[in-house]
Amino acid sequence: MDGKDNGTVTLCFFISIVVVLLLTAVYAFVMLNKKDKQLAQINVLRRRLVETSHQISEQGSEQEILHIILRTIIELIPNADKGEFMINNGRGGFVQSACINMEAIAEGIVIPKKDMTLYKINQFKNSTIHNCFRQYRGNRELIENGMKEDSCNFLLIPVVTDGYLYGIIHIGSFDRDHLFKEKDLQSIEQIMVELEPAIKNFYAQKKVKFLVNHDELTGLMNRRTIKNSYEREVSIAK
Repeated sequence: MDGKDNGTVTLCFFISIVVVLLLTAVYAFVMLNKKDKQLAQINVLRRRLVETSHQISEQGSEQEILHIILRTIIELIPNADKGEFMINNGRGGFVQSACINMEAIAEGIVIPKKDMTLYKINQFKNSTIHNCFRQYRGNRELIENGMKEDSCNFLLIPVVTDGYLYGIIHIGSFDRDHLFKEKDLQSIEQIMVELEPAIKNFYAQKKVKFLVNHDELTGLMNRRTIKNSYEREVSIAK
């Protein structure tokens, strides 16, 4: 009896070892497969961002560049399908310069910095998720940050290079049941890191072009620009 019992115990122990090894192998296979998928997704993301960076470098229109950035983020973030780019006007306010699938704010309407949701949450320090479950009422210019009253879930993204806040991106979803998650914020951070050099380069070129024709201190047209403009108008008049 003792021999049979010992044999049974040994067999059970052996089976347990085999099961543990099989489960370990299955787990390792699943984790490797998951890692391969994640690496594939990262490579797709990087290729798309490289393409976007090239598009930005080839564009001369600021508005088109903002649309390219919005389209790229909406494409890469699951369930994202609308967004807007609020540009810092340098005078304590923000204006909507580009939007996709969102109501356009009338030209000239400025949203004060203190009314921007991201400023209220963390003073524009980093990207965050904003779930606005209450509805906004009133005139369009008073609706918070361009967020329509049927919207309840947004990613709020500061666009900063060299310490200067160029603007705020709002990315939303028409699916009221979908909530953005921490992984979406991580994706946003990677997207903005990859796009920052192209954005920085564009605004640097824009500043150089501005300084060529304007006085740096006053922001007014310099003498050469005024002279060229005068000569051009005289030539047209003739």
